[in-house]
Amino acid sequence: MLAMIRGVHNFERAASLGLREAVQSATLVPARLLGLSRKGRIAAGCDADLVVLDREGSVALTLVSGEVAFRRGGPG
Repeated sequence: MLAMIRGVHNFERAASLGLREAVQSATLVPARLLGLSRKGRIAAGCDADLVVLDREGSVALTLVSGEVAFRRGGPG
C-alpha cells in the first residue's frame, strides 16, 4: 500500500514539479473534479481537513474539521 504523502513525493519527482504543485494535484484537482467545493483548499467556509508536514515531508499533524485527529508523538 502506498501512503498518500509518498505518492505526492513520487509525483513531484517524476513530473519535475514543486511540492506545492504536487500537493494541489493530489488535493485541489480531485476535489474540483468531484464537485467538492469545501475540500482541497484552505479558505473560509472550507472543511479544515489538513495535514501538516515536517521539513522532511513526514506527517506531523492531521486536522479533520479543524480538530486534531493525529499528532506525531502525542495524543490526537
